[in-house]
Amino acid sequence: MSEAAEGTRIVQGQVGQIAGHSVGVEQVEASGSSARIVVAGSTSGVAWEIAADLRPHELLPVCEGAFAVAAITPGPDGSGGAVEIRGRADASAPTGAICVPAGARLRIGGASVMTATDFSITAWRPDERTPASVQAEWYPARLERQDTPASDIHPVTVQSGGTASIGTWRVRAVAIHGATERRRAWLILELEK
Repeated sequence: MSEAAEGTRIVQGQVGQIAGHSVGVEQVEASGSSARIVVAGSTSGVAWEIAADLRPHELLPVCEGAFAVAAITPGPDGSGGAVEIRGRADASAPTGAICVPAGARLRIGGASVMTATDFSITAWRPDERTPASVQAEWYPARLERQDTPASDIHPVTVQSGGTASIGTWRVRAVAIHGATERRRAWLILELEK
C-alpha cells in the first residue's frame, strides 16, 4: 500500500515522501484555498523539481501515482499550516517521467540556481481541455522570470511524442493531457540526456 493511501500530512516548511519523491509545502494561503507545493525527484541522475499552487482535491504532480490534495489547513494565526495528501498507487506515466501541470514551474539540473534551467508552459494549443501541443519557454534559473533579460528567454513548442531542448537538456513529450474536473492540463516529459 502506498504511503499516501491513508494520508500523509506535510506541515509548511517540512518535507514528506510520496512515491519516492520529496514533497514539500512552501506556503499555505491563510484562507486554506491553496498551497504552494514543491515535488523533487531525480531521473537518470538528473535532479528536477516542480513548484505548483494546488487547491483541495487537485492531483499532486507525481507521475508514478494518483495522489490528491485531501485538505489544506491554515495555521491558527494565519501563517504556516499543513497539507494532507491521499491517494493510491496508479502508474499514469512511465517511471521517471516528469509531470508538469498548468501553472507550474519545472526546474531541471539540481538545486543550484546557477546551473539549473527553469521551464514553464505559456499556452495550450488549441486550448487547455484538448491540447495537441504546448507553447513554453525556458530560461536560466539564476534570476526570477521577470528579472531575466529577454535574450535569455527561449520559446519552445512541444508536441506529444516530439522532442525539445530545455537548456542543455533534451526532453521527449510522452503525452499531453487536457484539463478535467479534477486535474489541470498536464505535460508529461522524459529526460533524454
